Amino acid sequence: MWTIGFAMATATVEAFYMLLTQDQPMSRFNPDSLWMVYVVDVVWVGLPGYCLTLVQWQFPGRVSYWLFTSATATFAWFAVVMLPDRLHTIAAGLLALGLASATGRLAAARPRGFGQVVRRSTPLVATVGLVLVVAFLGSGEWKERQAFASLPMVTPDRPNVLVLLIDVGRASHFSLHGYERSTSPQLEEWSKLGIMFEHAVASAPWTLPSHASMFTGWLPNAVLPERMLPLTERATLAQTLTDEGYATAAFFGNVDVGHPRWGLHHGFLHYNVFSISLGEYLLSSAIGRYLSLSGGFRRLIKFEDILARRNAGVINVEFLNWLHSIGDRPFFAFLNYYDAHLPYMPPGQFATMFDSGQQPRFDLLELDYRSRWVPFGSSTSQEEFLGEVDAYDGTLAYVDQQIRQLLMELDRTGMLENTLVIITSDHGESFGEHGHADHGRSLYEPEIHVPLVMMYPGRVPEGRRVENSVSLRDISATVFDLLGIENRYELPGRSLSRYWTFDSDIPAEPVVSQLITDDDKLVDAVIVGDKKYIRYASAEGVKEKEELFSLGFDPFETHDLANTPEGKLLLPRLRAALDSVLNAEALARSYTTRQPTGPEPLTAQLEK
Repeated sequence: MWTIGFAMATATVEAFYMLLTQDQPMSRFNPDSLWMVYVVDVVWVGLPGYCLTLVQWQFPGRVSYWLFTSATATFAWFAVVMLPDRLHTIAAGLLALGLASATGRLAAARPRGFGQVVRRSTPLVATVGLVLVVAFLGSGEWKERQAFASLPMVTPDRPNVLVLLIDVGRASHFSLHGYERSTSPQLEEWSKLGIMFEHAVASAPWTLPSHASMFTGWLPNAVLPERMLPLTERATLAQTLTDEGYATAAFFGNVDVGHPRWGLHHGFLHYNVFSISLGEYLLSSAIGRYLSLSGGFRRLIKFEDILARRNAGVINVEFLNWLHSIGDRPFFAFLNYYDAHLPYMPPGQFATMFDSGQQPRFDLLELDYRSRWVPFGSSTSQEEFLGEVDAYDGTLAYVDQQIRQLLMELDRTGMLENTLVIITSDHGESFGEHGHADHGRSLYEPEIHVPLVMMYPGRVPEGRRVENSVSLRDISATVFDLLGIENRYELPGRSLSRYWTFDSDIPAEPVVSQLITDDDKLVDAVIVGDKKYIRYASAEGVKEKEELFSLGFDPFETHDLANTPEGKLLLPRLRAALDSVLNAEALARSYTTRQPTGPEPLTAQLEK
């Protein structure tokens, strides 16, 4: 009883701490952690408690009140003092020992009274925890059901929308785009049933701004003027479809950026970023986070993956389960597959599918969930990344297989014939090009050129390939067009259907991508035809550098033409093309009412 009492008290303290800090910028609050922490602390605090209880049972009188209470309280206090994640391990251990010793002396001085307090308070604490969990989780589920029940009536034959996004999908590593390795054979087959865009361009080279642009139609810097700001825009593709009566849901494998604190959940009725798993159990408690994210502990158990990462198979299952719960109401679902994100850990046969014989060189994950490969701008050669490339290609092949399985299931149930399917990525990945590794560091092709395939029987032509450069920011406008839905919040963008509805060739249109660097520098790129112009500026907007490439002759962007005679003739036109897009964006933002008008959106009620 004393052991369980200490565990319940510890877990309740942790649960309240999570609730009080859930709005902090770096909080990774999972609502299920409110009950998971009780399970973890019953095990953690119970380690000494159950062992000493067993000793006392076998050898009566050998365990004193002080020893038992001090040992159990040490584990409990250590979990509590580790909550703020500010103390060094040794300092936290010494503090926990001191507090536990004082607790032990108190218990030893008044064992009967202390025991009565524990026996009486344990049921109370457990009840408080149960009420806390039920109230928080139950209210969220109740609000979602109420919002779903309040959706306007809509005919069940309305077309569905399914967006499958491969987080970190570099186009040049898909066999769909001519890559020598067969990384996407299934996507190649499915693309024959729709249209494939040869040069789709992400609006940003990392997840948050790229998703924000896809969901709103705005360029990243218009809605996220700083690198690490959350999206506050409520007028989104999901909100529009929810207001039309669609059941809307997002399933994110990328927990870091998909977490609701970053604002990508706006407009979705159902928003899923967590699963019940061993990893989530560990991350629910301070001691679990400490042990599982410790570099030393990871090396000991030889674990290199992101803790609690949800693979594409799990995402598919959760989506299908949700799909079965909505009846015959049309749906909009967004699935974010995170398997291709570093560290690349392809499962099973995919781990050895592409093997160059070189081992990956990334370090073990540390407290920030990330691997550190090479410093920004280093001269590391691409050859040194062969091990990473092997593993990365394996993850793409795995996701490709999972996409096939999902689409086959939808086809089996007859849903696919009435569903607009969009398969794409939010950005690419660098493997040493231009001294870059990872992503979110540049606007070169490896980081912004992504795949884009659309399928919709009867509305999207089969087997067509579009060579023009197109922007992912036009996805929202395309959905509105193909579904015949009013763009009630005036989201910008133009439907990509213009590339198959007009007989004549469409002239090259400027496509813009943007980046705010870690040191707040501004980088803008515009692509017109096969010419690509990149402008670097200070945080105040003062131009610092320009680059110009001809992608048709120089797809790897190794020859900067900015200072050549040809380049000097082209620069004024490309500067003007970039400025025209940015100025038009700023003008549109100044005249557009970005917040919903009329009745409060259903999803806003969910967030209260």
